[in-house]
Amino acid sequence: MLGAAFVPMVATGVAGGYGTYSNIKAAYGEGTAVGAVAAGEGATAVLALLLLGLTMLGQSSPLAIRAGLWALPVAASVMAAMAATSDGERVIYALTPMGMTAAAEGAAFLARRIVVHRDGRDAEAERRAAAVVQALAYHRARSTHHPHAKVRKRSDLKSWRLARKVGTGDHALGDRLLDVQR
Repeated sequence: MLGAAFVPMVATGVAGGYGTYSNIKAAYGEGTAVGAVAAGEGATAVLALLLLGLTMLGQSSPLAIRAGLWALPVAASVMAAMAATSDGERVIYALTPMGMTAAAEGAAFLARRIVVHRDGRDAEAERRAAAVVQALAYHRARSTHHPHAKVRKRSDLKSWRLARKVGTGDHALGDRLLDVQR
């Protein structure tokens, strides 16, 4: 089942890379097209493999990897759009590199769900929860100890907004709270 799910994702990524190659080759030549695909889809594939590996190890992914999965294909989309000669081509050329991002995100999402199912813990959710709790602690401390009243007020308001996010999506916490309630 896992292999059957990954095959279309990989095929989508390969098709996106080939489409970008053929579009850029027609406008700028073969050498530029190879470089464009390597910089856009190739680098995205490397980041996708890093994301997939980290996910399978049960670790959260650094922000740089997540941002790169979108920034590199967006740059390739802009470059491809610049190579187009008509509005119709511009739309098609700009969408083509996004196939690799869809494939990478899909593979990472599926791998994350498998790891969560197998291990019972979600490293991404834990990372987000830890960031919310850390920010909440900072703003609570700042709202009570900062020398300026306006800063204290802003931090107090921010801490209330952060408090709404504590525990969101944390199934283990939900289970523990249900146990306490019972």
